[in-house]
Formats: sequence, C-alpha cells, structure tokens
Amino acid sequence: MNQKYPLFDGLLIALLRMVYVALHAADNSSKSSTPSAAMLGKSLKTRLYAMAPARNMAFDKLNGQADLQRWKDDRRSFFRQQNGEFPKQTPLNARVVGRLQREGYRVEKVMFENRPRNHVTATGSL
Repeated sequence: MNQKYPLFDGLLIALLRMVYVALHAADNSSKSSTPSAAMLGKSLKTRLYAMAPARNMAFDKLNGQADLQRWKDDRRSFFRQQNGEFPKQTPLNARVVGRLQREGYRVEKVMFENRPRNHVTATGSL
C-alpha cells in the first residue's frame, strides 16, 4: 500500500476492476470465466472493499469547499502521476459523412479525430 497516498490505492483498484469487468463483459460467447480471471476479480474486490471504509471516513471529514477542492486536486494529481498527463487537445476535424432522413427526425453519421489520425465514428439523431 502506498504510504504517502494510502487512499489512492483504492482508486487504482477501482480502475483495474473497471478494466477487468469491461474485458470480460465484451466476451459474451462464454458463460463462465476462467479460474484465473475469477481469482483476479475476487482479489480486486476484496482489496477494494477493504479500502473503502478508510476512504469513506476520510471523505466524511471534509469540511467545506476548500477541503473538497484539495481532495479532488490530490486525486487528479495522483491519477496523472500513475497514468501520465492527458494528451494535449487537438482539433476534432469533425465532418458529417452521411445523413438519413426519417419521419420527424434525421440521423447524421459523423467522423472526428479524438487524436491526430485516430478517427472515431458516431451517429446523432436530430
């Protein structure tokens, strides 16, 4: 456990748990997970639940807007330290690549770049 930021370990565990759930939710072809995946999930849950009371107690001690802002800033700082800085914002270069007209609404097919040369597609109903 991190001695300087003991509560941040819980955040890391929660993020790992979300990744674990997302990876296994994507595989709908199998009704049961492998033993190692189940062990990982159980281990992460156990650690997360063990750390939750300390996090909740620390959160309950916050008194006012300034304390809450420091709480948020500390967590953002730790997250960035562990994962690196967020990429710089770049132009989206969004464009409509198709339209479907329907009764009472239309669907627009959109393409944009969330990072340079990394295209993302989306649809929107208007």
